Amino acid sequence: MENISSGETIRTLAKEKIEDAKWNDAEIKLLSIGRFNVQKGFDIGISAAKRLKDNGIKFVWYILGDGGLRQDFEKQINELGLQEYVILPGIKSNPYPYINSCTIFVQPSRFEGKSIVLDEAKILCKPILVTNYPTVASSITANLNGRIVELTDEAVADGIKYMLQNKDYCDLLVKELTEETNSNEHEIQKYILLMQDTINR
Repeated sequence: MENISSGETIRTLAKEKIEDAKWNDAEIKLLSIGRFNVQKGFDIGISAAKRLKDNGIKFVWYILGDGGLRQDFEKQINELGLQEYVILPGIKSNPYPYINSCTIFVQPSRFEGKSIVLDEAKILCKPILVTNYPTVASSITANLNGRIVELTDEAVADGIKYMLQNKDYCDLLVKELTEETNSNEHEIQKYILLMQDTINR
């Protein structure tokens, strides 16, 4: 049974105002969300950010979340001189306004199950870039509703750069997402049936 992603609820919460001048003032806003562990590949994302900076691209990349690798990521950001580019603001109780206002949602994972946050980015119809982890095809169809790149910092940086330079490409991804049904409130019926079956036993 899938986790429930309610489009109506997510779109409502996404309208909340963000009180963050650095985010609001940035023209290019990259966003990632997840636990700070090896699985999520944020170290790859941070290295990709260095490549983007070296290419003269002005951006902020917010990574929402927390976890055991926070100090490692902070050290990597400092060593690469990315303090003004890559921001770790912690866990946000309502991440949806960030998703809703980002330029590109980036998921540089090494592996995933069924990604809830990708479903949420799809519901909000954002251009998505993901790495080619083994189960990515369960969420993204390459060049239809997202861009899939290889699991290297160079590929992630090149993919982001391509998307930033090709608005028409991103518009096609967004158009596809607007035509998809990414909410799955109907899944709740399975939970109800499971509970009824348990009670009847």
